[in-house]
Amino acid sequence: MIRGVGSPQGFQSGRMPGAVHWDGLRPDAGAAPVDAAVGAQLQAYITQVDMRGLDAPDAFRAWLREVSMRLQQPLMFHTASTFGGTCDYDYALTYTPTERLHATRLDGLRPCSPTALQSGLACLSITLPTSCFALHERSFDWASRSLLQ
Repeated sequence: MIRGVGSPQGFQSGRMPGAVHWDGLRPDAGAAPVDAAVGAQLQAYITQVDMRGLDAPDAFRAWLREVSMRLQQPLMFHTASTFGGTCDYDYALTYTPTERLHATRLDGLRPCSPTALQSGLACLSITLPTSCFALHERSFDWASRSLLQ
């Protein structure tokens, strides 16, 4: 799990210490192009929730796919934003090795089940019975679990 990867303009990467901007994560030269249909779905979702600029760029998506293929393991990228309890956006990209978008549908400002996190983790054979996820809580002790101290 990598913490703090996102858009240079995004809320998460700007406020998280040690955040990585996805613009710096690029695949090796000659990588196959990303799935245009997934890109179109992602752009449509981001436009629908009015969060333009927070859709993962093609180069970052190709890098994710490349990491998954090199490790020969499924991989998931998840990003979301909430404010005051309402959901701004919530999506996950999974690579199993096929790229797939999981986007949380919103009923007004409330997320519908399953959430993008739940369906994305299900692709990794992880069942999250509720939308609560300890790693998203402010009280989660990230520092004690860091591989790089």
